[in-house]
Amino acid sequence: MSLATDYIFTKIPLDQITISEANVRSEVYAKVGLNELKASIRELGLLEPVVVVQVGGNSYELIIGQRRFRAISELNREGVKGFDTIEAKVLPRGTDIIEARIASISENIVQRPLMAEDREKGTTFLLKILGKVNVVARKLGYNVQTVSAWLDYEEIVPKSIRRYVDVDISREYAKQIVAANWPDVKKAEAMIKELIKRGYAKNALIRQKLLMIARKGERLSSEMAVRKAARKAREVSIRFILSGYYASYIKRASEERLGRSNKPAINEIAQSVVQEWIDERYGKK
Repeated sequence: MSLATDYIFTKIPLDQITISEANVRSEVYAKVGLNELKASIRELGLLEPVVVVQVGGNSYELIIGQRRFRAISELNREGVKGFDTIEAKVLPRGTDIIEARIASISENIVQRPLMAEDREKGTTFLLKILGKVNVVARKLGYNVQTVSAWLDYEEIVPKSIRRYVDVDISREYAKQIVAANWPDVKKAEAMIKELIKRGYAKNALIRQKLLMIARKGERLSSEMAVRKAARKAREVSIRFILSGYYASYIKRASEERLGRSNKPAINEIAQSVVQEWIDERYGKK
């Protein structure tokens, strides 16, 4: 069953519709700007139908368009003629409630931006149901970083991790590392402890590399993941350093060892020089 193809359009009496739990916008924020919307609908009519799921013979649950539904309901209560029904896109019985929730979040983000509280509630709900932040991001059509930032800190970051926040790591990083490991919160905590233990907690590059490893779902222990993140960060640093001063040094050292021979041979010697330098500076790992 597809939300994109399995539906009909029809007018439905207002008293046959209730607001579904799948509708992500809370009542208090649904009323923001409602008078302006009422005036627009009264003047121009409903320009975009609401979306409902049929749950009975003559009963429906609203999943998208709560503000439109409330505006038309108020016009009807005020006695304005022609507003006792509403144009609706009707999804059949049995529609996947998770897909409906995703549709509600996506529609609200695109149309009238969700208040932060509703946005956090919606994305956190999806993370708990779908299990992976990258899956949530793909469903909503946003990148992982953006969706991670929307998650409710209080809902997903346990107290055992919060004690490190603003001491060793930031609130935002705590949220992102937990989301990347979800639902394995203990692994996220172990990664944070390993970062602190090795003195890497304040190293932004290592933290970012660790986050990338966690999001890929690589099957590594927390210790191995942190060591890999440090190695990848080191490689970035080495490439940066070699781009300047050390480039001429390596060329000169290679030529001295080999003599002015062919370029491929010099490149091979250069590689050994670089490796010796890395081993000397960082120690063999």
